[in-house]
Amino acid sequence: MGADVVLDAENEELSSLGRTFDVVFDTIGGEALAASYGTLMPRGRLVTLHAPPDESLSARYQVESFFFIVSPDVGELDTLAGLAEKGLLRVTLSASYPLEEARAAFAHASSPKHAPGKTVLVVRD
Repeated sequence: MGADVVLDAENEELSSLGRTFDVVFDTIGGEALAASYGTLMPRGRLVTLHAPPDESLSARYQVESFFFIVSPDVGELDTLAGLAEKGLLRVTLSASYPLEEARAAFAHASSPKHAPGKTVLVVRD
């Protein structure tokens, strides 16, 4: 699956796109999530990673909406650890913070302006 359109939420208005998409993946939440419903064709699908979808908006726009959340899986984590040990896993980091700066890390990760990648809390050196 590929994306036909990737939207720059900082510089483009979702509402200007009309109801043109079959699927929208929302990674921002808030106003962007709320505006995403109006960009979907009837029977379209909205997948949000930030917050549970609004069922009333789903019904109003006649779309299916899903909250995608990852649950830890020990077997998969072991596989990833093995790949990392072999140097075969590449992770893009946006920023890392010491545990004492957890609030700043959360603010960074919550901002749509942060650089792509993971925000890491360092528990100990």
